[in-house]
Amino acid sequence: MSRKQVSKPKKRIRSKRTLFKSRVKERGKSNFRGSRSTSAGPKRRSKNSKQSADKQLSKNRKQTVKAESKNVQSILHSLYREAVYSGGEALVEKWMPDGMLLPDVTCEDIIQAGLAYYRSHMLQLAGVSEIRDLLWTAIVEKRPLSLVRLGDGELLSLAYDTVMSPAEVDELGAFLPYAGVPVPDASVQRSLIDAIKEADYIGVPVSRKPAFQMLMFRICKHYQLPIREMKLTTSTINFSLYYTGYLIPLLYGRRILLIGNKAVSTAQVLREKGINVTGTIYPVSNFSDIEKVLASCCEYEYDIALVAAGVPAVVICQRIASTYRKVAIDIGHVADEMLKNEAAPG
Repeated sequence: MSRKQVSKPKKRIRSKRTLFKSRVKERGKSNFRGSRSTSAGPKRRSKNSKQSADKQLSKNRKQTVKAESKNVQSILHSLYREAVYSGGEALVEKWMPDGMLLPDVTCEDIIQAGLAYYRSHMLQLAGVSEIRDLLWTAIVEKRPLSLVRLGDGELLSLAYDTVMSPAEVDELGAFLPYAGVPVPDASVQRSLIDAIKEADYIGVPVSRKPAFQMLMFRICKHYQLPIREMKLTTSTINFSLYYTGYLIPLLYGRRILLIGNKAVSTAQVLREKGINVTGTIYPVSNFSDIEKVLASCCEYEYDIALVAAGVPAVVICQRIASTYRKVAIDIGHVADEMLKNEAAPG
């Protein structure tokens, strides 16, 4: 019996070239994985470090701002205390007799006592009810009446290069060009003084701040305005009439002329209230427009002129009353209030 030779399965022989490619491929994968895993760690650490640094920087900034704010507040409180002292108790010290004390009496107590002493020197201002009654009587009886107001715009215009230097006025009155006075020259001042002298009622400031009442007294002295002979009310009488609900009822059943840059929009608000606005005159940019405005008044039939025209309103109101025998009211920024709050009193 012949023996069959059993052949062992042959091993698959890989060529050197195939083996080289395989090893390179495996090595490449290994290197790729290794490089990927080794580079991710530093990147994450770098990102975390940057976030930590940003948080610390933000925290430092907040602490710095808080410290600076606290320092500023401390300085402001210190300046406030010094200002209160300088304007009050320091003056008491100045006039206190040598070697004397005044226990239990404050600067405010002294001021109150002084005001009581000077009460006979004070001027009475017409209140809102009195002005309302005066306007009503003038309207019913068809008599002329001008109600003008002196605020910081009018007073600074009169103070320009007279009782104050131009530089001082420029500092306090940067708004003057908007109020219709680009340059308050002598002709502007002359027009204002003439109107103030002839106006029926003049609103004056009750604030004793530098650009208000204290400046007004200097101006009256400089221009020789007889303040004790003038008929005075407050410079905010326009707002008082409006917010007490007195102004709007005065207009019902009357023919109204509106003058000023917002005359058209204000007329629309009043017409929606049932008020008969017969005309609008605009713009009023400065004093050079006054004569043109006054000439335009002839074109309309009206009983009351409401004027919102900045500083020129003083002259316009006085001239309407004296020339056309009408009631003229300087309403000023009440025109803005009418536009903002259409459901206003009245």
